[in-house]
Amino acid sequence: NYGIHAYSLAHVLMGEGAESARWMGTCDRQIQVEANWPGGRRAVIAVGKAAAYLPFYATVVTERRVHHIQVNNRNLYRALLSKVLPYLAGEAPAPYPLARLLEVERLAMAAEISRQRHGARIALDALPLEAPGYDGAAFAAEYRLSKLQPAR
Repeated sequence: NYGIHAYSLAHVLMGEGAESARWMGTCDRQIQVEANWPGGRRAVIAVGKAAAYLPFYATVVTERRVHHIQVNNRNLYRALLSKVLPYLAGEAPAPYPLARLLEVERLAMAAEISRQRHGARIALDALPLEAPGYDGAAFAAEYRLSKLQPAR
């Protein structure tokens, strides 16, 4: 998985206006990315394939406190679909502006280009038009295989 959940969580916590991403390296199969927002705000995002289930969480450090947030993912897709399906069916306006939704994907794309360029900081507004994004068919096939139960 390319970790869009982690990028989305960082985006919700930090807000719109992400400026750049920078690949920081890989440790124990976890890719580490620095995402930057105006004013020096940043998020360190870790994504990758774990040998076992890992919780979906964030640790937020402010000037006054440290917050640990663990996402209850039991209803995550239900909440998403309750917002998105009426829009897709033409029964409701878009729940979010398209630019807001695409900013999360652009962060992930910038991180991948940064990895290919050995950790160069990649500005979201400078993403090349030819940037391939990700291979959706390959992702779907790998994801499906990861969810199949082994034969008994």
